[in-house]
Amino acid sequence: VLGEIFHSLCILKSNFSPTFIHVKGHQNRRTAYVNLSHVAQLNVNADAAGEEFQNQYGAERLIVPCFQHNRAQLHLPSGTVNHRLKNQIRYAATAPQLLQYMKNRKSWTDSTLQSIDWIAHGRAINRNSVPRARCVKLVHDQLPTNTVTPQYDDHRPPHCPQCQCNSEDRDHIIQCSHASRAQWRKTFISDLRK
Repeated sequence: VLGEIFHSLCILKSNFSPTFIHVKGHQNRRTAYVNLSHVAQLNVNADAAGEEFQNQYGAERLIVPCFQHNRAQLHLPSGTVNHRLKNQIRYAATAPQLLQYMKNRKSWTDSTLQSIDWIAHGRAINRNSVPRARCVKLVHDQLPTNTVTPQYDDHRPPHCPQCQCNSEDRDHIIQCSHASRAQWRKTFISDLRK
């Protein structure tokens, strides 16, 4: 958009020489709005206006028109990619196979798979201080519990080493009444909420 504005202004005035400054985006994530510089506040206001427009009309405009002076534009089946190009390309290349794998492994129907808000799922995993791998393993019941590890370690007993319950799975770890597990659970849940 800036390139289009710049080009149009140059055509209108032959002696036109604009000055551009870079304003770091999303500064209000770390600094209160009232403490930002005027240009940073304008940037926050522009982001809010853009988000409002996107929420009202964006779903109807999956394909963004290409401006005359736009050098390149990426279109995927889900629509035009406007930001986070590497993430979007990686997602488009891997998500269909991963979703199919999960559907088969969990014996889900198409409606079950489609009922999951995958954007919220990804945000939840990425927005806490728990290491991502551990969080993904927790959500998908792949933690190295004593019911999982015998698949690759024949000498590991399936019972809980803390309370001696017959089966130590993900649900048991979260609910185990042993004092050490209670402390672990308290720390873990606190980390999830950060």
